This record gives sequence, structure tokens and C-alpha cells, in this order.
Amino acid sequence: MTRQRPGASALRRSALLMGVGATAIALAACGSSGGGAASSSAAITPTSASASAAESSAAALPAIPTKKIAYVEIFLQAPIEARINASFVAAAEAVGWEVTTTDVAADPQKANDAINSAILQKYDAIVLGSVEPSLVQESLKKAKEANIPIIAIAGESRHDLDSLLSAVYTENDTKLSEPLGAELCANVKPGSEVAIIRFNLFFSGQIRGDTMKAAAEKCGLKVVAEPEAEQTLTDSQAKTSAIINQFPNLAAVIPVYDTFTAGAVAAIKAASKTDQISVYSYYADAINNPLM
Repeated sequence: MTRQRPGASALRRSALLMGVGATAIALAACGSSGGGAASSSAAITPTSASASAAESSAAALPAIPTKKIAYVEIFLQAPIEARINASFVAAAEAVGWEVTTTDVAADPQKANDAINSAILQKYDAIVLGSVEPSLVQESLKKAKEANIPIIAIAGESRHDLDSLLSAVYTENDTKLSEPLGAELCANVKPGSEVAIIRFNLFFSGQIRGDTMKAAAEKCGLKVVAEPEAEQTLTDSQAKTSAIINQFPNLAAVIPVYDTFTAGAVAAIKAASKTDQISVYSYYADAINNPLM
């Protein structure tokens, strides 16, 4: 399995073209600013030479072939997933590639359907946006047989099927969780009750939940509840409300996905316990928070 970034050479060629064009424009601007005839004439010569060099360089660069990319996204409503997808689409379009994004809304069957559709339509590559390979294993085998590259990005997945992937650019959810666990332990008193809103169907959710539980217990916190939530605001809110009712002394909630954070916060506000219960989650930053 290669780990070289797909399309890197194409991106470099595009950047070079943009750089050459910018140089020619800058030199032309300098040429128009001269005060006298001699100054103006002196400025014209390098501008013309630079323009010729730019044209020659551009002509020497091979054209970037158009590619069709199928982006299979596990859950586009998750703020971080939407940001990753938008960044990928922007990078692809910058080199003239076409990206078709399918939001499968956490449905494995829809993910399989999207991959099989891309195979039938002879897409040049398929990108898995936080899609667990084990849920689409047979479809990945078909894509490999059709010589269509599969690139996994974003949320970490189990690595037992990496042989079906052409490249893997996923996060390390253990390392991602460790600083969050340290923050939790630094701010919540030992002996306090905490709850984890889990999602074990995806490896990233399982790893985050397990790592946060280990960190909490290591520093003397009591993990009193670990319900699994659906990928919806309403369900994560309902799960958090139930925990608050059952454990009135709850000190913190740990949603393993940013999609759960909004529901957890809503439940805490509804219970008028914002001064008592803290929320520790992932990607809850200045960009994501307004989207939740």
C-alpha cells in the first residue's frame, strides 16, 4: 500500500503555474510606474522577457488530466466532517478535478451503494470520509479488482483491511484523546461522577470512548454511564438528559463525537446545570461550536 499523497505532483504543477503568472503580473506593474522615457523603456525589456519565459514554462508543463473522484462521507452533518470534505473538494477543484460527494448518514448499506455506483460509473478514485472499511469490505474488493484507488481520510478505522486501501490519511484517535483526558483530569475533582456518550460501531468512536474511560478512571473519576447514541442531536440530548436525571451529582459529560456535543449541551442547559456539569469533547472549537 502506497502512502504517497495522491495528486501531489499535480498540485505542485498547478502551484508553479500560479507562481509564474504572479511573477509576470508583478513585473508588468513595475514597468508601468516609471517617470520618464528612459525609465519606462528600461522596465519594458525585463517584463517582455519575463512574459516570454512564463509562456515557455507554462507550455513546457504537461496538462493536468481531468479526474472524477467519488467522495463517500459517513456523516456530513458532523461539523468536522463537513470541514474536511470542503477542504478536499477545494483542493481537487483547484487542479480541475470533479468531486461527487455522497452523504451516507451513517448507513453502511448506503456506503456500499455509493462505492458500487462509483465503480459502475468508472470513477478515477474513491475517497472514504471516516467510513469504516469493515462495513464496506466487499465493495472495496470490487473497487480493487477494477483498479480504482481507495483513499481513507479523517476518522481512524481498524487497520486490518489496509491492504484494500491505496492510501491512508486518518487521525490517531488514541493520541487525539490523550490531551483531552489530561484536561478532564486537571479540571474535575477525583471521585466525581462522569459519563461518556459513546458510538462503538465506528472504530474512532470506540477508541475515543475507551481511551477517555481509561484516563478518567486512572485519575480517580467514576464513570457512571456509557450509553451509545445515534448520530442525531435529539438522541444525544435524550441520552444526556436520562443520565442527568439518574445521577444528579454528575460533574462532566464526554461525547465522543462533535455531533453529540450540541445535544449534551442542550440537555445540561435544560436541566439548569451549566454551573455544575462540564462537557469535554472533540473538535469543539471556534469554528465548530456555532455549527452545533
